[in-house]
Amino acid sequence: MDASELDRILVQHRREPSQLLQILIDVQEQAGWLPPDVISAIASALAVPRVRVESTASFYSFLHTQPAGEYRLLFSDNITDRMLGNTGLMSALCEQLWLEPGRLSEDGLVRVGTTSCTGMCDQG
Repeated sequence: MDASELDRILVQHRREPSQLLQILIDVQEQAGWLPPDVISAIASALAVPRVRVESTASFYSFLHTQPAGEYRLLFSDNITDRMLGNTGLMSALCEQLWLEPGRLSEDGLVRVGTTSCTGMCDQG
């Protein structure tokens, strides 16, 4: 992401630290992920510690601090879903795709991982 695009997003959100999450979402929509240099630039522009930006970016499963790939397949890590066999499904999928959970495929297209409860375990 170039500096002018980042600046446009920061201006759109008035360089307001309370807008950090939305800034991160908008940056990711443009860049595809949140590179370390962009995280540093955001922290500097908002005059907040870099760790605040990093912790926000790493807290939300929909924000990516590494290239995420074109397709991101997420399995719920809720206990109910585990009891319903999602770990076996995830393992089988990873085996078919020659992937390790959490790792980006060699072609940069697919990542398989986990997320917190999706609220769908009652759907089977």
